[in-house]
Amino acid sequence: MSGSNAKTPAVARGEGTRHLATFLFQASLLGYVALGWLPIDHRGPPLLAVAMVANLVAFLVTLRGPSALRRAVHVAAPLGGIATWTLLAHWSGGAANSLFLAGLWFEIILSGLTHSVRGILVIATLAFAAIWGQQLPLGIDEVLGPLSIQSSLLLLAGATTAWIRHSWGGRQARLTTRLGEEERRRTLTEQELEDARALAVLGERNARLGHELKNAVHSMKGFSTLLQRDLTRAGLDSPALRGLAGSIEQLDVLARETLRPSSNGQPSSLTRAEVFELADETLSDLTLRYPELDCRVEGERATAGRLGVSTGVLAEILTNLIQNGVEAMEGRGELVVRIHGPVETIRIEVSDRGPGISNELANRIFRAGQTTKADGHGMGLYIARRLVEAAGGHLSVGPNEHASPGSTFRISLPAFREV
Repeated sequence: MSGSNAKTPAVARGEGTRHLATFLFQASLLGYVALGWLPIDHRGPPLLAVAMVANLVAFLVTLRGPSALRRAVHVAAPLGGIATWTLLAHWSGGAANSLFLAGLWFEIILSGLTHSVRGILVIATLAFAAIWGQQLPLGIDEVLGPLSIQSSLLLLAGATTAWIRHSWGGRQARLTTRLGEEERRRTLTEQELEDARALAVLGERNARLGHELKNAVHSMKGFSTLLQRDLTRAGLDSPALRGLAGSIEQLDVLARETLRPSSNGQPSSLTRAEVFELADETLSDLTLRYPELDCRVEGERATAGRLGVSTGVLAEILTNLIQNGVEAMEGRGELVVRIHGPVETIRIEVSDRGPGISNELANRIFRAGQTTKADGHGMGLYIARRLVEAAGGHLSVGPNEHASPGSTFRISLPAFREV
């Protein structure tokens, strides 16, 4: 007779209310018997006293008892109540003149607090059978009318209580759904606030950092130029120095972007060939720094289509994702950038052969400050995701489908549209 919601806090409170209300009702009837207002056989008062103690114990079990005992009480309480009221009605004259039949009504009505619709209908059916069963030894012919009315009204009370319980349960389910949605929104808002606080701490340092970075980059460019000039005079060439010069140039662009106010000008774009070229350059620089790294770019380079992001933005996205993969492999192993997709959407995949990312970590890896590295700051993947989303795209992570173990970061970006 217990429903799926019999374990909820609301039903637990209802069970406590049921036992306490039954205890008080039986105590008042015991008082009426003592005053002589309710005639009953001598066996009635002891049964009422036992039933009162049982309901008081059930009330305490509902509040603090173990779950298994609470479930047992949940099922046994209405059965014990029906048995008690049936005996009291039989000992006080049956359906003809017993006021204890009101206890059966009491069981049905209170069952709406604690039981499912099916449980209420079962309780009403048992009460119907009990009122006829207690009357059989006393005779039915002379009380057939009152007995029929009482039993039919019991069934009507059961049906009405079940309908009310069904309607109330539906409202409760809708309310629970809305509360769940509000809780999810609250959690999302809290996460966004945490991200905003993490960014605010960094934002306070941006202007000073950009200025110092610009000065340091200018010095590095000067020294790089002097070194390149000396090598040229000596007839020498150094790929590492060229890579260093390219990295310094990227730092220079980053420093200028950091100090430059936001702009709402026309969006820039890249051709598919330029996307491949940028990926090649990024991997080429990494190969110089990590000799044990096996890097390559795959895809159809001749495919038409333009990407609606600037060179600097895409370079920052790729650098963050590729650097994350390199660090996951500790600077050695296979790393592949795949560029494909139709004209309307361009997809870029960055796959590594690192240890992989668990489902739990995948759900929060793009949040600000989330990192698994001892010396990490947890901003690279967060920035990459924000840049992709600002361009109207989507960034996700999953297992490496081409090789195991490993991870694949998937970028989906819309094609460039003229405005």
